[in-house]
Amino acid sequence: MNSTRNVTAVLIVFAAFLLVACGSGDGSATSARFQKITDTPQTYEIADFKSIGFKASKQYDVEGLTGALDAWLGFWGPSASERNDFELRFYGSHEDAVGAGAPFADEATGDLLRERKDAQAWITGEKDRWRAGSATGITTRDAGTNTGPRYADFAIFGNVVLLCEGADIDQSLERCENLINALTAGSGA
Repeated sequence: MNSTRNVTAVLIVFAAFLLVACGSGDGSATSARFQKITDTPQTYEIADFKSIGFKASKQYDVEGLTGALDAWLGFWGPSASERNDFELRFYGSHEDAVGAGAPFADEATGDLLRERKDAQAWITGEKDRWRAGSATGITTRDAGTNTGPRYADFAIFGNVVLLCEGADIDQSLERCENLINALTAGSGA
């Protein structure tokens, strides 16, 4: 009976630890409230993003980007001083974005981009996925500084794969979350 009580006490302490660990986020995008992959009933296109202030600067040819219907490079931010780069890849459905789009997005972000820089499956726009910047994540366009992947991570929202600029995964996902929140607020979704 005493050992059962001890096991129960240990389980309660462990459960409390997990609750504190999972719930003690700093509000970053990796907190429990943000889902990196989210299905939606709506199908999005570039016009939806432009309607919330996304500035599309380059449309990519999607030949070789399996399942993609459209892809854009651009920038957006909650204010003019907080703009960041994004690559948006549009698919016919959420299932296509996850099944066909996620492997390409994974390869084009973070450490996998660095590891596979000379063996990308989809090379269109490859040079745009690299940045020259400082280790702190402040982007500069000067040569000779810390060069690395522009996008630390990606998110999938409905039929869209979003590659989001960031010095690390948390910053990248926070920026994905901010863009998605603006999109859903702007569309009433």
